[in-house]
Amino acid sequence: MFFCPHCGTKLISNPKFCQECGTNLRLMQPTDINQLHKKEWFVNAIESLSSPTKAFLLAKLVILKLDDDNLAIKNEIENELFLLRSSNGDERFNAHLVFICKIKGWTLLSNGTVSGFEHINNKVKNLKSSKNELIEKAEFLVDISTTRGIIKKVLKSLKDPE
Repeated sequence: MFFCPHCGTKLISNPKFCQECGTNLRLMQPTDINQLHKKEWFVNAIESLSSPTKAFLLAKLVILKLDDDNLAIKNEIENELFLLRSSNGDERFNAHLVFICKIKGWTLLSNGTVSGFEHINNKVKNLKSSKNELIEKAEFLVDISTTRGIIKKVLKSLKDPE
């Protein structure tokens, strides 16, 4: 599986240009995820994971980058961090997840969750729900704090109850 080193898009076969951003791939070598899985620094990051999440992998890679003195490895790690943070980063992480489960001895379930870690997906769903509730409350507060909102509220209070 190849990904564009510029935008992180999963590439179809072996194109000359990235179908998403147009990067000339003959000048920049796409990142082969299977080659990355053979890198010692990447395997070390996977072995030290305590949770099968993208956030944990990103954190481990940042720590590895800070700790490593080899400039070439730092650049490889930086490239992987960029790809994982790109718009296609979730897809790239999911491609890593099979390898992560193999190394850690975890079981990847058909729904994309890892056995024993299903609670993580529930927490993510709850966080998204809480975030949406907070946004709705913030929108309400912005609406009533604007001049138009204040006027609407005053006019509403002047109406007779139905």
